[in-house]
Amino acid sequence: MTVANSPTNPDVVALTVEEVSAIVEEILNDYHASTEVGSAPQALYIFQQSQQQEDRTGRQVANRLIHDAWKQLKETHVEEASFVEKRFFDKESMRNLAHSMHVSEGHIYNIRRRALGLLAQILLEQERSARAENQAKWRNRLNRASYHTLFGLETRQQELLPRVTSIEAPWLIIIEGIGGIGKTSLADWLARQMIERCEYDDIGWISVQSNELLPQGTIVQRPFNNPGQHPECERVMRLLVAQLLPDFPLTPDISSEQLVRVLEERFSRSRHLVVIDNLESLSTLERLLPLLERFANPSKFILTSRQRLPTATTVYRYVVTQLSAAESFDLLRSEAELGGLREIAALNDEQLLPIYQAVGGNPLALRLVVGLGHTQSISTIITSLKEALTSKIDELYRYIFWQSWQQLDEMTKEIFIYMPLTNIEGDPLSIIVDAQECSRAVVQSELDRLVDLNLVNVHRAEPEYRYSIHSLTRTFLLNDAIRW
Repeated sequence: MTVANSPTNPDVVALTVEEVSAIVEEILNDYHASTEVGSAPQALYIFQQSQQQEDRTGRQVANRLIHDAWKQLKETHVEEASFVEKRFFDKESMRNLAHSMHVSEGHIYNIRRRALGLLAQILLEQERSARAENQAKWRNRLNRASYHTLFGLETRQQELLPRVTSIEAPWLIIIEGIGGIGKTSLADWLARQMIERCEYDDIGWISVQSNELLPQGTIVQRPFNNPGQHPECERVMRLLVAQLLPDFPLTPDISSEQLVRVLEERFSRSRHLVVIDNLESLSTLERLLPLLERFANPSKFILTSRQRLPTATTVYRYVVTQLSAAESFDLLRSEAELGGLREIAALNDEQLLPIYQAVGGNPLALRLVVGLGHTQSISTIITSLKEALTSKIDELYRYIFWQSWQQLDEMTKEIFIYMPLTNIEGDPLSIIVDAQECSRAVVQSELDRLVDLNLVNVHRAEPEYRYSIHSLTRTFLLNDAIRW
């Protein structure tokens, strides 16, 4: 399934005039009530916002919204505004109103209907404006989407979207996977869905990515803050405060405890969705998790990482797997069409299959292949992938694998380098152990480490789990890893 990046549409979850008219009528009928406001005004986005920002009861907030709308009505529709004032604010009867306004009792009901409709239109315009303003603010916090169309989204959205929209647990979601597999794109898509829906009081996005592979195949450094100034967790908190509380005096000497208190109050008072992208340090993840658990509920957090948190029981883990062959072919053709490479877009599945066999369903690698198609033939690109003959291919491998490779000890590297000899669908532990000169316990421990780094996939099926690697990982291990 392909899903295009959603266009801006402030009316995705907007109310109709008739629905807002019913809300207006309920508020006005209970304008002088001593009881708390009913559930109907909760449907108004501007009511929800005001409740978060004002130290008032729901009844006071609802009455203030109506009173402000009435003052606006007075400027353009004097008769209808006068009716609202006398009927609802001054509690005059309909019969007395008809007499004082010199109209029949039948006509006074027409004025009533017009007045409620006009007030509803004013509130509806405020509703649209408030949504659009926040949507624009939230979109500006996101990086420019790296995709035009997402492929393979159907299963992912079925599993993740209900958990993000739910007002219940899980409060912490981590999207894991090998580099370039689409973790950031998936988190971006989820954030944009929530922006369209306006179901959260605030939406934040911070990235702690230290480097990025550009479409042309060059790695650039992206320092997200001064790494020598603050510990990593504190830098994350500073980025959150700077984005969500721009008026807060974020001085260099403010303590971590103060940052925690400020954020804890913020996240507990209103419902936030916050994405923390590219958390690649396991130590940072382990230190940050207890803080996010304090901040969570009603707020939710989405993390993306190449690392796996094996001991995190409160986190919902979602591992992004590679695209299928059919989805990869669709992505290749789509990117080729966008890049004006019609000769690649016209290739059939059989002609595109060698690309998939070389890099698998890794979206970043597939896009790089298309980008190289501007200057190289497909056969040349496939040869380069297998032998890392060009600097761009070498940069791709370095971007995806270097950081994880550096974390492996010699024994783990030996097990990892063996993995291309396993079956494409994966081998059970017993077969992998037979090929090694160490014990079953050692092999299991090393495989667990590779799984934690999302370098090896585990297929959970009884009686014995199977272990496999991505096609791109296989190509890298067979041709390039030996030089590292």
